[in-house]
Amino acid sequence: MISLFKYNLDSNLLAKSHSYELFTIEDRRYTTMIDVVKKYKNTEKNIAFIEVESLLIKCLTEIHTTNFSKDYDKVIIWASELYWDNCDDEDTYNNVLNDNVHIIFNFFRADSPYNLNTKSYCSIGSFGDITQMYLDKYNFESRYFRHSDYFEYNLISKFGRPNSHRIELYNELKDLPNFVYSINNFPYVEDDGQVVSKTFESENDLTGDFKSYHLPDEDFESFSELITETRLSTYENSKRLISATEKTLKGFMFKRPNITLVQPEVYSYLETFGFKFPNILGMDSKTQQLEICKQISLLSQTECKQLSLQNKDVYESNFNTLVDFLKYHRNKFDEIVKEIIYDN
Repeated sequence: MISLFKYNLDSNLLAKSHSYELFTIEDRRYTTMIDVVKKYKNTEKNIAFIEVESLLIKCLTEIHTTNFSKDYDKVIIWASELYWDNCDDEDTYNNVLNDNVHIIFNFFRADSPYNLNTKSYCSIGSFGDITQMYLDKYNFESRYFRHSDYFEYNLISKFGRPNSHRIELYNELKDLPNFVYSINNFPYVEDDGQVVSKTFESENDLTGDFKSYHLPDEDFESFSELITETRLSTYENSKRLISATEKTLKGFMFKRPNITLVQPEVYSYLETFGFKFPNILGMDSKTQQLEICKQISLLSQTECKQLSLQNKDVYESNFNTLVDFLKYHRNKFDEIVKEIIYDN
């Protein structure tokens, strides 16, 4: 039997659900988790499956101090969202890690970076399911950019939360021609006190958390995209957080030039699966993103068309690799849960 729990900052301990209602959301980020849990729900072992969307160390500490895990054969902790801990010291975790508790981190790397008292694992969290939701929802073949003779915009970007690296890019790029962008998660206050909160025109009438399951029309009208990940460096004192989200994966959907700012280790991990990051306009797309964006904004429609044709096979290959990548990680998550449950 598997019991589902959710741990977040709003709960004193763990919110328990005997159904899957806790994990129902429009962007379907829990699809793989629900399918796998249902697959093993009739196991004779008593399993607690916890989705943690808060600081992991707080969840582990609460499990330890309340003796929560004593009622279960195994406790599986799955980090669905970004891994927020700032801890780089394994002893900090091991001191509160009970011997039947296993952690599934959500890093874009093959194996867990931590040597813990119990075996820990890595998956890509919920970001694969969110990406798959977009692939299922939209027909990307109908907007194959290399067949287009005209684009409304040369470049699009969704800045989202205006953290320091996004603010720097925003200030550099906001006035470029042929550039469309949004800053609509958390308004940014400029030095002069002006509040910046910009939504794509096609989304002005949408309400709720539509950004999680909806693509703006402008996405389908743009030649290229600048993707800025939520985290580009280590988080406070931690050196092991090789993190990315669906933002990076979505960059492969449109089969177009995408300029991605992400931790260098993420590039390496994706390249092991066959993803390619070709140079754009003769510049390294992994190190010269700002310069590339500025030059793309100045291109004519004819030059955009020519540039898209230069790497058309790469973009098509990346799309197909994305499909295989998502399938691989769904299977990997299944194998991880199976191993934890049945490994003695």
